[in-house]
Amino acid sequence: MTMTPSEAYKRVVQQHDATVFLDIRDPDECAIAKIDGAVCIPLNELKDRLDELAKTAEIICVCHHGVRSAAVAEFLQQNGFPIAKSMEGGIDAWSVQIDTDVPQVYVNYLNPFCESDVLSNTYLQRHTQRRAA
Repeated sequence: MTMTPSEAYKRVVQQHDATVFLDIRDPDECAIAKIDGAVCIPLNELKDRLDELAKTAEIICVCHHGVRSAAVAEFLQQNGFPIAKSMEGGIDAWSVQIDTDVPQVYVNYLNPFCESDVLSNTYLQRHTQRRAA
């Protein structure tokens, strides 16, 4: 259900028409660092946009580090996309191992102005308080 960036690269070179990179990151992340030819469908839109993907294609799911893409590959397999896989290490690994022109992106998950980051701050505060007690 997973493949390395090297395996993913070989698949695209050998079977370009039959392989699709599905980038599930937010559009702003895709704009900064993207695999050439990747289809960007943000995770929160995926359920509503499944019809944009061919069920017979090999779909290689990509996120920042490979965690969210693993869950998406499993979801796709359960929903009629039998050849869905996750790329280990995500776009970060791709930029190191395959294409150094793709920039490595730092996402500040602790930015207090971002809703998801506020949740992270709350989580960190709770666990910091437990350690101090």
